[in-house]
Amino acid sequence: MSKQEYIEIECKKIEHLLKEDLILLITATDLETEFTHNNLKPIDGYTEIIKVFEGNQTYYFGMFGLYKVAHVQCAMGSISRASSIMTVSTALGKLKSKIVIMVGIAFGVDEKNQKIGDVFVAESVIPYNIKRVGKDKDISRGIETQSSQILLNRFKNIKNWEHTTIQDNKSEVIFTRLLSGEELVDN
Repeated sequence: MSKQEYIEIECKKIEHLLKEDLILLITATDLETEFTHNNLKPIDGYTEIIKVFEGNQTYYFGMFGLYKVAHVQCAMGSISRASSIMTVSTALGKLKSKIVIMVGIAFGVDEKNQKIGDVFVAESVIPYNIKRVGKDKDISRGIETQSSQILLNRFKNIKNWEHTTIQDNKSEVIFTRLLSGEELVDN
């Protein structure tokens, strides 16, 4: 899995970290977690990424660029007991995070304009499979949710974006409305 080194610490020994404004990073797959951890650095004063077992969750604490983060992995989907909703809710009850970022794999609709390695930043999230199924037609019941204006502003004002993929392609940041749902669409 990850090439990172970890140090296991009891939660009560890092309570000072829990009181800080950490960015909460969420992943849903092992691959997403591996890539996230490969980009973490130890927090000042530590030589390894901090690993904490708390309740049903395992949290990792480190530096992601210039920012202190807590990372936790959820199960895929939003309605199981280890779902994104339950995991984020539990984490926010434990941590003092004002920012939650879901790091993950997404697919685009236009291979000419979107390529592997591009970064999608959600301007809003549209649920695609919350609906009323009727005799004659289906009616969407999902509500489009706007993303944080502060985070959008910060992402839009990144002026020195210089990231390349493993294949040496320049990675682009794409601001867009994102679809999200329980069904895995791979077509």
